[in-house]
Parts: sequence; structure tokens; C-alpha cells
Amino acid sequence: MRLIQQMACHYPQIDFILSDKNGEILSTVGFQDVPSIASTLFSLSSDQILDVSSTFHDIKVSGAISAPTTHFPNRQKLLIALNGRLIKSPLIQKSITQAYADVLVPSRFPLAILSIEMPPQTLDVNVHPKKEEIKFLQTDIIYQAVRRAVKSALQVPDKVWEEMRTAIQDSAATQVSSSISKMPYQVIPAQPTTSMKPFTDSK
Repeated sequence: MRLIQQMACHYPQIDFILSDKNGEILSTVGFQDVPSIASTLFSLSSDQILDVSSTFHDIKVSGAISAPTTHFPNRQKLLIALNGRLIKSPLIQKSITQAYADVLVPSRFPLAILSIEMPPQTLDVNVHPKKEEIKFLQTDIIYQAVRRAVKSALQVPDKVWEEMRTAIQDSAATQVSSSISKMPYQVIPAQPTTSMKPFTDSK
């Protein structure tokens, strides 16, 4: 299922239909752009999808990401293609999540469908072409290229940023409060100290 979603998102010019004995599970027939396909496959509205298009040091990053208000409990929806090939890259995943760092609550992750095009000579030639894992010769440049592309797409007004930061802080405070309430012992606030009379021996 996830592989079909990845392929459908990264090859929008191809119509994909997945079905079983009970009928059709997914279809991208009639959709020719990544945002529309993402909305269909992941049941999101157009307001929840943002376009990505950026070039940095001969590295082109395009695709779609979710708005900051739409997030998920894991990294399963970080779908990456490099020069037309589906890949897995902890470096790129980190650059995406770092771009969202100020607008997502802790332990939540966005949807990101990114196609990256870059010169083949900037890749490690010793990596077998059929492997999903890949190595970059200039990790700092690819990291910045992806991070800049995502940050550029996240052009959120200052007021909205502040509201999101407040929500993140409130969520963190709630998590701390919940953790304390589950402790097997009671947390008692410290009481103000009072002056004590000097001890005297009554004998």
C-alpha cells in the first residue's frame, strides 16, 4: 500500500488503481499534479497541502507538504524521490522535520512528498543504483536545499506562527502535567519556611 502511494505521488503522469476482491482501494485516475494526488490518497483538503518548488546550488526540490496544522504520529508519510528513484534518507528526513521544528508539537511529523533533482556527480558512486539508501558527497548542501525548500513553502504569517508556538507550549505543559499525575507518589508543593525558635534543653 505504501509503495503504491509513493509511486502514485512521484509519478503523477501515470494513473494508478489498486483494488482487491472487495473493490477499489485507491485510484489516481484524472489527477495529474502532486497536491491533488496527495489530497486524494491521504484524505486531505486543498487547504492542508502546500506546494514546494525551490532550487539551491543546482539542487531542485519540488512536490508538496502538509500545512503545519496537519501532522501525523510517525515518519511514514515522508516520501522522497531522488532523480526519479524512490529513496530512504535519514538526512533528508531530518532536514524536513527541522524545517517544521517551530510549528509542530513534539513527536508529530508532517506529510512530505518531495522529488529532488541533482547532478549525479554529487552522489556516492559506490552505492548500488537499486538500493533505497543513498549517500551524498556534500551532505550540508543537500540538507540546506531541502530545508530551505520546505521553509519557503511554509510561508506562515507571524500571527499564525505565534498561535502555533503557544499551542506547542500548551501541549508540552499538558504532557508534563499528565506525567506528574501518573506518578506513584504525590508531589506536594514546597511550603514557605517559617522562623524556628532555638532549641533549649529543659533539664
